[in-house]
Amino acid sequence: FKLAMKYFDSQEYDKASVLFDKLYKKRKSKYYFDYYIDCLINQDEYNKAEKRIKKEMKKSNNITFHIDLGYVYEKEGKNKEAEKEYKYVLDNLKADVGQIANVSNSFIRRKKYDYAEKVLLKGNKWFSNRFWGSLIAVYSLSGNKEKMIDAYLNFVFYNNKQLAYVERSFASYMRTDANDEFSKMLENKLLQRIQNNGSDIYYELLIWFYLQKQDYTKALMFAKSIDMRNGENGARIYKIGQTAMQEGNFAAAKDAFSYIKNKKGNSSPFYNKSEKMLLKIKYENVVANPQQYNINEVENEYLSYLTRVGLNKNTVDVLFDLADLETFYLDKADSALALLKQAISVNGLDNNTKGALMIKTADIYLASGDPWNAILLYAKVEKDFPDNQIADEAKFKKAKTYFYVGMIDYAQDQWNILKGSPSKLIANDAIYWTTFIDEFSSDSTHKVLKRFARADMYFYTHNYDKALAVCDSMITENSDSPVIPRVLYLKAQIYEAKKDYPNAAENLKEIADKYSYAMWTDKAIYQLAQLYETKLNDIEKAKEYYKKLMFDFQGSVYSKKAAEDYKKLLKTDNPQ
Repeated sequence: FKLAMKYFDSQEYDKASVLFDKLYKKRKSKYYFDYYIDCLINQDEYNKAEKRIKKEMKKSNNITFHIDLGYVYEKEGKNKEAEKEYKYVLDNLKADVGQIANVSNSFIRRKKYDYAEKVLLKGNKWFSNRFWGSLIAVYSLSGNKEKMIDAYLNFVFYNNKQLAYVERSFASYMRTDANDEFSKMLENKLLQRIQNNGSDIYYELLIWFYLQKQDYTKALMFAKSIDMRNGENGARIYKIGQTAMQEGNFAAAKDAFSYIKNKKGNSSPFYNKSEKMLLKIKYENVVANPQQYNINEVENEYLSYLTRVGLNKNTVDVLFDLADLETFYLDKADSALALLKQAISVNGLDNNTKGALMIKTADIYLASGDPWNAILLYAKVEKDFPDNQIADEAKFKKAKTYFYVGMIDYAQDQWNILKGSPSKLIANDAIYWTTFIDEFSSDSTHKVLKRFARADMYFYTHNYDKALAVCDSMITENSDSPVIPRVLYLKAQIYEAKKDYPNAAENLKEIADKYSYAMWTDKAIYQLAQLYETKLNDIEKAKEYYKKLMFDFQGSVYSKKAAEDYKKLLKTDNPQ
């Protein structure tokens, strides 16, 4: 068989035909016979093919020989005779699952998709819509997207368990849908089906479709409709809210969680979670635009929630954001510390939550100017939870605090240990910081690093102006130092935190243009492209820096991300 296929692929049909004929005679498999006929057709031996098919027809009741004969007639230009053979097959088709499959596959092999469709539609009538899956293949091969979508929708209607498969298939088509033709057609088909049928499966697909398009407003509209119609508990609404939240669409997330709170009430298992997520949205809005919100009112809403429901193992998680609000935006670190201390003593906390609360408390100590208490508490987390990944997080933050207070060598020793952390993120960050310190090994006093550490600590504690002042003086005094690209990166982070995106971009651009060799330059370029795309609305500049990553930093993880984002921008530029 391998030799026969080798001859066939190299168009040595005379040699291939001999072998396929032998294989057929030995094994009586129609598969080999079809290749044998193909060899004869490719040599224009139509009479020989016709006689051989008729000979086999006398020996067998396999109706697919008529398809082969029709195909030979068609190749000879005898179209009437060909159509007669194809029609004979349709007229003599039996209500037999195996025959329907064989006949449709034979028509497909000969690219007679219209006949394959007729065969399978007959099969659907005889066997309760069993063949929609096969019709999907027919329409896909023939390029009939509209019928293919209908076939998918019929298939999933009669086979609800295939929803995930259909979603994966649609997602694949949507990824290569350059002009949105497929997406628009799918959306219209689903809307029509909901109007005419109203099956839950079409609602599910339409909601999924809008989520793929990140159109959370429409996704929620249909999700609410099916939730109310079926008297659901709000699970799908909550899931959409979570997705919108992760994508930074706080308006849609608020809509989802408010629906659960106001429409489903506390009978829903997602009621308490939705209350907390609504508080989280307010916190995120404050972080994004602190000048636009009355932060005291947001704090009061958090405190009112805790007063009403009580501080327990199910509510302590709101303290993480409340502590940051009070510390960084309201100058109430003492209040934050008191709440966190109370939370740590709550009964029933799992180790992860308790450890995280202790780390947050240490973070607040550091932010309020008490690094030594922070170090003690980080160390306690290491000791209390030695076999937990949270111990590595505490160790990393302890090392960073030592770095902040100027104990550079000790910090590096801690980071060297963390290079073997099971957490890839912590291990990578530890490698970065130890390598960064190694660049200044000739400076035993760590003068430059200590100044950078002070600027970094000011940034962490939201003292942005002080951080910028230290950065600017370092750039002036250390123009040839390897610290400069890292200082520029820190300045970009500070300006971005201040919502000063043009200045953030300027500092990242300087890294991209002058320091291509530096650590994290790839990350800086990716952030620069993102800034141009999402904050500065300069798509051409965004594309320029995405391309720079794609071609100049091909080994970087950011190169792949850049390629994906670049393709999205091209698609936006060329919708047709």
